Amino acid sequence: VQEQRQITHIAVSDLLDTPEFRLVKASAKLVNDSHVLYALLNELRKPSHTFGTLVDGFPRSKIQVECLKFLHSRMMELHHEFRRTERAQLFGRPKFHIVMLYIEEAHSVERQLARGRRVQEHNEEVRRTGEGHLMEGRPTDFDVVAARTRYQLFREEAYDAIKTLRNHFHYHFISASGPVEQVKNRVLHEFQYQSGLELSDGAYASLAAVPLASEVGSHYRQRLISQLELYQEMVPDTLKRVADIVVKDFMPVIHMSVSAGLARVRCDQAIFREHPQAISIANCILSERGFETSVFHTVDHVPTHVGTDGGVRCEARPVYIMEVGYPKGRR
Repeated sequence: VQEQRQITHIAVSDLLDTPEFRLVKASAKLVNDSHVLYALLNELRKPSHTFGTLVDGFPRSKIQVECLKFLHSRMMELHHEFRRTERAQLFGRPKFHIVMLYIEEAHSVERQLARGRRVQEHNEEVRRTGEGHLMEGRPTDFDVVAARTRYQLFREEAYDAIKTLRNHFHYHFISASGPVEQVKNRVLHEFQYQSGLELSDGAYASLAAVPLASEVGSHYRQRLISQLELYQEMVPDTLKRVADIVVKDFMPVIHMSVSAGLARVRCDQAIFREHPQAISIANCILSERGFETSVFHTVDHVPTHVGTDGGVRCEARPVYIMEVGYPKGRR
């Protein structure tokens, strides 16, 4: 999620990594709400989190849930207060997403104990070889009763309170059962770009006609084949002429640029001025053959008349430049 959204990450457990709080967590209890909130709010004030952050492990109690709602409410008040001032960028509209990675008790306990076994195996290897550093495990990862207590505390203190946030924020309930890679894919799928959830209603309505990048490329191969078949049916002569130009004029340039894997082809033949579909046909032909293409449009000013007074009259002629990418040749 960090990579996809380009945001920072705050692990609340790291903020509470002191001898005092370790004793509390070792007993499978929750750290006092005031300490959690103080540590988290101090961290959130850092400039590194300006563009958003993923807060891992918060909220975990009813009080923390209420504080989160209050924080969002206050941020919205400041947004409305300053949105039409020169300080508007400092008070953007807050966007909170709540994510519940849920797992049943039996699986949770097994994962905790498995984590403890990995720590023990690692430490035994370090002691045996003298290489590496010893890892400190959580006491709840080595005791099945403590692991169950930790899970039950989550169910009693946090689960129901967090569910109430569904009525206030965008809420994502994701099953954390199964292999890690499978859970990762569920999370990434859930957090794909969702402009309707993040933009204001007005901004979203203004942009609604613009397709998402993921939609532009969907079913590309099928649409490409259909387009070429349509050209063959409707303008077969033009398709043949463009294909001949690709072979005769484009391919020599492409072959000469094989060491770079990138060629720029100037499409200034008359057919590209006479037939609006010709450049699209050329693009389809090269794409179907596996080339990656980009098309740019420019205008040439060609002299057509020189007057007795030395004045020059020019004709504007549109010209397309096609950038063609393909695998580099081996040296």
